[in-house]
Amino acid sequence: PHCHGTIAAAANTTASSVLSARGMLLVAPAPACSGLVLAQAGAATAYIMGSCSVYCRRQGVFCGRTASHVFHHKVARPEEMSRLSFSLALLGWASFLLAYPLAEPFAALFGYSLFWFYYPNANGAGLVIQPLGTAKVQHGRRVPPNIRIDWHELMVGVGPRVPKGSGYL
Repeated sequence: PHCHGTIAAAANTTASSVLSARGMLLVAPAPACSGLVLAQAGAATAYIMGSCSVYCRRQGVFCGRTASHVFHHKVARPEEMSRLSFSLALLGWASFLLAYPLAEPFAALFGYSLFWFYYPNANGAGLVIQPLGTAKVQHGRRVPPNIRIDWHELMVGVGPRVPKGSGYL
């Protein structure tokens, strides 16, 4: 059974056929196709759910929180964040999760871990590439530099942090 459909002559009629502009009938895809689509959708859903689970557990361990706390934090819109900005940030996180199972082990080879953060007061989100083992560094101790790619109100923040938390150079 093919999953692409076939073209039949006008004399061949079936209940699931559609007449094309050239007088040809386009035969609907075979029933096996719907099973294939469902299998692919199921595999994609399992991949995203697995990636999300691994990410939430990893960030939870790194930051001293439970995986469910991390997940709730990612899917609940902060009051300070507009619906549009949160929707874009959530879409960004979902896109990040597609690459996470491959990107995280690659980053770990170089001593880093990847995290996706929301910045509610700036209506933005960002990717933080943080050195492994730096999440629980005591206050006042020198923290190794991390790499940040931030989107604040559709602006990209690159460079060192400006004093008093006013942004990036």
